[in-house]
Amino acid sequence: PYGLPRGCWDMLSLLFVAYLGVVVPFDLGFEVNLEDYAIFRTIDIVITWFFLVDVVLNFLTAVPQPHSGELIRDHMTIAKIYLTTSFVSDVLVSFPYSAIFPAAGNTPKLLRAGRVVKLIRLVKMSGG
Repeated sequence: PYGLPRGCWDMLSLLFVAYLGVVVPFDLGFEVNLEDYAIFRTIDIVITWFFLVDVVLNFLTAVPQPHSGELIRDHMTIAKIYLTTSFVSDVLVSFPYSAIFPAAGNTPKLLRAGRVVKLIRLVKMSGG
């Protein structure tokens, strides 16, 4: 969890969170459907896939023991820890709702719900 690849991954995650921190409030506040624009739709797809891959990587990333700080490298133990901590919330905020339910774009309430999920993702990824 402390190596260069993971550090780069975390920096990219931070960049995506910062992007969401600007775009989601703008999208919600002005009721502008940015997904009507190809560039925003593409960025949204990339971010969604990034966070889905992040869920998988969390099963493979060593975690420090709470008291000693020693790294736990056993994959079964890592999986148990992840499944009992943030797995469910990670999956819920990373789920590609707009790809699975494309008709939601025709229903304003459902579309706004999708934007709220992005806002929740933003709060979750920022450590809140």
